[in-house]
Parts: sequence; C-alpha cells; structure tokens
Amino acid sequence: MKYFKIKTGYGKDEFISIDSSELPMAIRAQITGKVGVFNEGTITGNHIISITPDYNRLMGYNRDYQLLSEDYDHIGKKNVEEHRNFFEQTKTAIQNQLSTGQKQIS
Repeated sequence: MKYFKIKTGYGKDEFISIDSSELPMAIRAQITGKVGVFNEGTITGNHIISITPDYNRLMGYNRDYQLLSEDYDHIGKKNVEEHRNFFEQTKTAIQNQLSTGQKQIS
C-alpha cells in the first residue's frame, strides 16, 4: 500500500494522510480547487499546499517524527521510486481526464 500526505499548513501536523485509493481525488481537488472528501476529513483544493509520500505511515512511525537520512536508507530506494512513479502516473491520468472533460472514474 502507498500512502501520501496532503499538506494544508506549515506546522508539523497540518496534514492528512491518505492511501493510494484517495490520491486521484486529492490531485483532482488540488488542480480544480474543489472540495475533496477523504477518510480523515475534507479539504478544499485551494488549501492544499502539497501532496507528498507519507513514509512515516508506511514505516509505522509517529505522525510528527522527523525522518532522518538513516530512515530513508531503511525505507529503500525501491519504495521511494514506487511512490514517485505512482504519483506521476496518477497525476498524468487526472490531467488527461480534466483536459478531455471526462468524468471521474472510480
């Protein structure tokens, strides 16, 4: 399973964590500025600062734990690449849907 953080503020804990099934909704909300409804809450797309991999949740670390360089070695390059590729593929699919006017596909 892949996890992502939707950052809504500049504090350490100003984000919600989503899994890969909610990523398309998050990207769509950020691009369009509309509201996204997630398991942990709702966010208006205009308030999304960034969407990044949530390695803390992947590894079972506390939400506010600041990852160290050793932690990234433990996470592994494979997981980092998988998250990056999944995000890029999802973003491209959503941008294509929006540019052609397609409805959201579940």
